[in-house]
Amino acid sequence: MNLPESEKERIILLRRSIEFAPVGICMFRREDSEHAVMIAANDKYLRLIGGSREKLLWSDISGLAERTHPEDRARRKMQIQVMLENGGDQSGTFRIHNEETNGYAWYRIDSTEKDEGIIAVHYTKVDSLVLDSAPGNLDDQDFLRKIAAFPAPVAVYRGDGNDDYMPFVTCSDELCNMVGATLEEVREAYSDAVNTLFPEDRPEFLKYYQKHPDHGTMSLRLVKPDGDFVWARFSYSPFFSGGIRYYYVLYSNITSIKEQEEELLRAKEQESRLREALNEKLITDNELLRKVAMEGNDFIATVDIKTDTMTLVAGHWFGGGDDAPVKENTISCVKMADLMANSYLDTVEERESFMRTYDRKRVANVLDAEGEIILSAKYINGEGKTRYRQYRGTWLDRDKGQMLFVGTDITKSVELETRRQAELEKALEDAQRANAAKSEFLSRISHDIRTPIGAILNLTDFAKKDQKDPERLAVDLEKIGTSGRFLLSLINDVLDIAKIDSGKIELHPEPYAFHEYLSEIRNIVEPMCEEKGQECVVEVENPPFEYAYLDKVRINQVTLNILSNAVKYTPRGGRVVFRTHFHMKDDNRMVFDFEVEDNGIGMSEEFQKHIFEEFAQETDNPLRKEAEASSGTGLGLPIVKKLIDLMGGEIEIHSRRGEGTRVKVQLTMDTSEDLTNAEPAENVADTEKVEGRILFAEDNEINAMIAERIFEEIGVQADHAGNGEAAVQMFEASKPGDYMAVFMDIQMPKMNGYEASAAIRKLEREDAETIPIIAVTADAFTDAMEKAKVSGMNQFTTKPLKAEELRRILKEIAESRKG
Repeated sequence: MNLPESEKERIILLRRSIEFAPVGICMFRREDSEHAVMIAANDKYLRLIGGSREKLLWSDISGLAERTHPEDRARRKMQIQVMLENGGDQSGTFRIHNEETNGYAWYRIDSTEKDEGIIAVHYTKVDSLVLDSAPGNLDDQDFLRKIAAFPAPVAVYRGDGNDDYMPFVTCSDELCNMVGATLEEVREAYSDAVNTLFPEDRPEFLKYYQKHPDHGTMSLRLVKPDGDFVWARFSYSPFFSGGIRYYYVLYSNITSIKEQEEELLRAKEQESRLREALNEKLITDNELLRKVAMEGNDFIATVDIKTDTMTLVAGHWFGGGDDAPVKENTISCVKMADLMANSYLDTVEERESFMRTYDRKRVANVLDAEGEIILSAKYINGEGKTRYRQYRGTWLDRDKGQMLFVGTDITKSVELETRRQAELEKALEDAQRANAAKSEFLSRISHDIRTPIGAILNLTDFAKKDQKDPERLAVDLEKIGTSGRFLLSLINDVLDIAKIDSGKIELHPEPYAFHEYLSEIRNIVEPMCEEKGQECVVEVENPPFEYAYLDKVRINQVTLNILSNAVKYTPRGGRVVFRTHFHMKDDNRMVFDFEVEDNGIGMSEEFQKHIFEEFAQETDNPLRKEAEASSGTGLGLPIVKKLIDLMGGEIEIHSRRGEGTRVKVQLTMDTSEDLTNAEPAENVADTEKVEGRILFAEDNEINAMIAERIFEEIGVQADHAGNGEAAVQMFEASKPGDYMAVFMDIQMPKMNGYEASAAIRKLEREDAETIPIIAVTADAFTDAMEKAKVSGMNQFTTKPLKAEELRRILKEIAESRKG
């Protein structure tokens, strides 16, 4: 197309500005209210549609709609038409066709019209998660997890009808990564959508938002929680849930693009000043030219294509110096190109390609078409270091055949870009490894869950057939129980891993007597060894202090996990040793070492490198059959390692296949003198009946049946409500004092447990504020206790229900009612 020089220069600048953008971008120049032509497209856009730049440049904007899924096409055409007729910004999510794969993928498309009729279209891949579908409930855990896993920086804010205040709801992990902060830090720093922005940019955003309350796209500075900022392009769009307006905000980091734009503008201004100086015939004023040339450039030269010569105006050829291959100011273009090729390049093919690229006729043709040409070269300087240079050429006087070339050392920029590319590749590798680990996790957990479930289903069928044979029925039921306990153990292990990794497990140290700890260990391990015909040896050293501050549950979990592995992987007739050692530190803290040693099947050296990886199991060990070792979850030792790290301890494992294993754990702990004479409490099973009447809400029929039977065995009368709304109605219909407590399931239809509890507390009756409400939950990923307290619950218990735990809770409530 025949374009003015200024327009060519602007298009070149726009093309360069989007080259390294993190998302697919194409740009159009508005022709009229019905047409716009493509003037730029970056590589990411070309890859996502599978097209070529030559085919797309100068094509009409209507092609965007043709590349969408047939079901999305009418909606996309309407957006393009509205933008062309009225201007403004448009956003939406569409399925885009890829010519190479002949498939479709979901993309978030944000279109905005820049100044002077330039339309920029941004593509962000969103895979199968379509943001246009709003959740039914903002507390919906599935929705929150989807947002957290969304493969791009995105946040959700609530619109409260006040343009100056839009509270934060949640965000994706990618946004946390983009600003280098945890979710908690982001939540605190971004409590309101407006204060996420650099203070000087906030008025601009509010002014824009008032004009575009439904959809908008802007590029402003996003403040990071550490006080720094990144340039971000963000698009927002609303959705409604429960009658409240919320906003999705999709971000992309454009800091590098902004830096490149600023660098290009500086170079453009510098070049403009130089051209003015040359056109005013100040070419002989060496002082002026040297001053301008040294603003980031190595040299300035003119090229006369009629005489085929290059003339040095300022700076030096090849960096100057006595060993420079060119010392004169004017040289033949062919000779210069040959010297550059032989100085910079190693192979004949590279030199021939270089000569074709630097041919002055080709350069002239490019200048005629594009208005500017940029050439790059790599060379080794006199110190033996690799350097990079860039040559930028423009017409100085087209009629006279004179060009202007400016050379710049771009080594720092290239090295920076190389580092950035390496970081991106590493991030991609990390993401691919994480994705592979996730796939492997799902594969393994699916297998490990299906196995006991399949056994339970089959054994249940057997139990039905064996009802007339008590012995076989007892075996069936025992195996069902074993499979159920394995399944529960697996789920608990997975939840433990998740809780530890997310920082949700906290240690609760309390005085723990060594003899009590040793008794707990003996009571479990000795019967295990006896059942397998193994020798169990306990070699203990008396501690300097009988009591130490430890988390009882976690130290027992660690010890028993290691011991049970020793028993499991030692054949019948083998030997398992448990020994302890103590010593005091200078700070009066006690160091507790314990070792577990066996003469079992051992492990290979290679497997020991992966022993703390989740789901790792040496299934190819040929000695497993000798030990009669069944498959485990592969999560026991990873949990042990994470718990020991949490306690500030150390674990070492030494093993050889066929010779056994030795595990050593070292923990440092505070001691207590006040409890050295205390006696351990007897653990007597509580079977005392509790009288009273309770209300329990549970929507699952089987769980309700189980709960009713447990409450019946405890002795209380239980009234069942099928959902939260029914529980509120039943409580409201009862007389004050009828119920001693309410047991409330959390996840229920119509009204969940939190909502039902809050509704009960608001009732106008004397016991509404005092009735004990106990949360019943199987969700170990949420901050259940915190939510329970906020909604008015007193305490919570977890599923599966345990008769001992329920009896304890009800006895405490009964005692308090008497008082």
